[in-house]
Amino acid sequence: MLKRNNTWEALPLVLDTFQVADIIHCHPETVKRALRSGKLKGNKIGGRNWSVSRDALREYIEGGTTA
Repeated sequence: MLKRNNTWEALPLVLDTFQVADIIHCHPETVKRALRSGKLKGNKIGGRNWSVSRDALREYIEGGTTA
C-alpha cells in the first residue's frame, strides 16, 4: 500500500489491522499482538476490531519497533 512514490498523506487517516499488516508486510495477528502489548497505539472498536491512526503507524515504523 505504501509504495516508494507515495507519501504518508496518501494513506487513510484511520487503518484497520489488515491494512496495517499489508503496509508493514506481516500477518494481521502480529499487528494485533503489537496493539495489545502497547507497542503500536490503537483503539479497540466494537470489542473485536482495532483502528490505528496513520500517525501512530508512522511512529511505530519510524521508531523501529518490532512486534
